[in-house]
Amino acid sequence: TINPEDPVMVSNLGKALYEQEQIKEAIEVFQKSLSLKDDDPDIMNYLGLCYQLDDDTQTAIGYFTKAIELDEGKNATYFDNRAYSKAAKLDYVGAIQDYTTSIDLYSTDPNVFYQRGQLKLRINDKFDACKDFQQAKKLGYEGIDDVLEEHCTTGK
Repeated sequence: TINPEDPVMVSNLGKALYEQEQIKEAIEVFQKSLSLKDDDPDIMNYLGLCYQLDDDTQTAIGYFTKAIELDEGKNATYFDNRAYSKAAKLDYVGAIQDYTTSIDLYSTDPNVFYQRGQLKLRINDKFDACKDFQQAKKLGYEGIDDVLEEHCTTGK
């Protein structure tokens, strides 16, 4: 049974509901968890993910920002998640900045280079986009050859 006063148990229930895509229920449970422990960046991140799935991008960004603040900017995933939400709101420059911070924290995720490259294409920075795509390839990103061939003259 779940102890309703144990923030870890409540948070784990919220994560299970999130994984089952029971988003409204997960949000309620995470809010309960926050009432027990309001300084947990992981809970803030999961609330952001829930609101992101619920198409409330602005609220998602707010929760990711709180997670980043509480974690003192040490977790690359929180920046990745906020970048994704910023890109959904067409804030490409803000999303690129978050992906850049993520790369500064953890430089071996090929997906982040790929995502940042895609956003750089959207702001017509093809040169830097191609550098990101090449780095993604170097780190093992699958299926990048077509992107390199389409956008980058020195891609292979």
